[in-house]
Amino acid sequence: YKKIAQLVLKNEYAERNIKLKQPKFSLFEGERLVETEEKEEENLYRVYVHSSLAGVFDNPGEAVKTAYALNGAVRGNDGRFIWRKETVAERNQIMAITGATAGEGKSTLAVCLETVLRFNGVNLNTQTLLESGLSAEEVLEKGLNGGTVLDLTGCPLDSTLYYLNKDIPVISFTEDGEAVLLVGFNDLNTVWMNPANGNVYKVGKNDSADAFEKGGNRFITYVK
Repeated sequence: YKKIAQLVLKNEYAERNIKLKQPKFSLFEGERLVETEEKEEENLYRVYVHSSLAGVFDNPGEAVKTAYALNGAVRGNDGRFIWRKETVAERNQIMAITGATAGEGKSTLAVCLETVLRFNGVNLNTQTLLESGLSAEEVLEKGLNGGTVLDLTGCPLDSTLYYLNKDIPVISFTEDGEAVLLVGFNDLNTVWMNPANGNVYKVGKNDSADAFEKGGNRFITYVK
């Protein structure tokens, strides 16, 4: 696929009249290394609708919320799908996740984080990490090597079904600030793993949406 260029002259020229000039060469004995300032690559989330770019966001929650409204898709820096509008199953539940109870100095958020990490084969003392000042997202990033952690604050509950359909749990918060882990859904319900009582049970979608809306519609999940 090399490009070929043809020079067309107005008049004929004898070969002896054509001159070929080459640049002069000079010897350089200085340092050839150039130091550049390294910058961390910014995480950007691109929203596409019918293969057309509809927006670029630095906030994954805003990107997913926009794609959800436009029936589009979100891709990350590496081209992986962060979220996309697609048909989900009628029901799905992550059966490997069972009940776990908070207490004895361990918060509901710490239990949810430990459950997510254990589900991915990682054991960390999340309560200690939270008490050290790390956020929930930072704790997940520490444990999920190669995963992209997503703060989907402001997104509707239905948008999280994309992750649950792929066996990816989602952390959310109720009005009292306690964390619960979403592990499944069907046509009428979502399935909670609630560390406050240690049970896994169904909650109607409308009741779930109301509870999470009162909690600020804060969702935390990830893509592998």
